[in-house]
Amino acid sequence: MTASTLPPSGWRQQALLHWRMTRPAFLLVTVSAALVGIASAASCGCGFDLPAALATVLLACVAHAGANVLNDYHDARNGADAANTEGLYPFTGGSRLIQQGQVSEADTRRWAAMLLLLLIPAGLLLAARNGGGGLLLVGAAGLLIAWTYSAPPLS
Repeated sequence: MTASTLPPSGWRQQALLHWRMTRPAFLLVTVSAALVGIASAASCGCGFDLPAALATVLLACVAHAGANVLNDYHDARNGADAANTEGLYPFTGGSRLIQQGQVSEADTRRWAAMLLLLLIPAGLLLAARNGGGGLLLVGAAGLLIAWTYSAPPLS
């Protein structure tokens, strides 16, 4: 890395960089989908639990963010993002932070792992609180899809 591409120092700059790695604009899709699901459940007489609803939206966003970061890591490893020089940014080519030298592949891998591993205990707590064996299946399927979309051998 050259001096002009060194990652920013300071916790605020690092937090902003980690936020950018998640591709936050795309998380609005997940928020919308989660809210539709919560509204559907409430309207069919399943009830509404504000803390569980907020936790659901938050965990769905963390899962999506983790999948985005994991995708950037694997697309950097396999050369897909580097080869995508004429893509339609921001819709193709990932966050481009690895390609711009702002983060390393190793840092990206660690951030993806932290986000996705956070989901396991949080999802277990949410499922236990709400008696949701189905929630465990949905969460496990989501983690599997996040992995297989980007990671070998199924990427």
